[in-house]
Amino acid sequence: GPRFSFGDIAVQGNGRTFARAALARLGVREGDVFNADRLDAGLRRLWFRGAFSDVSVETQQSRDVEDALDVLLNVEEGNARQFRATTGYREWEQFFATLQYSDRNFLGTLNRLSAEAHISQKSYY
Repeated sequence: GPRFSFGDIAVQGNGRTFARAALARLGVREGDVFNADRLDAGLRRLWFRGAFSDVSVETQQSRDVEDALDVLLNVEEGNARQFRATTGYREWEQFFATLQYSDRNFLGTLNRLSAEAHISQKSYY
């Protein structure tokens, strides 16, 4: 049968995430030979970043190029940030507090950032 290629690739539903970051993780480019396995692998990569609550793709025949399929990547951003605070008492440390912050979509780039601070009567980091 005919060989199709990727036509226009667009992202819809991203608010905080840069479209170029999502397209880079998708792993397909305009003009590449269409490969459904590569497209599925890219969807899984996006899903497992933890920044989206839903990821799907739609394909349709391109209006511009006869043997090309346009791709529309639909994403729904989820809660990618988490803040946690813990306080308590342990025999060695005595009173302590721990603060943790993690972001699975740091500055809309789909990169991860985590930071932790711990302080007690015996130590800190």
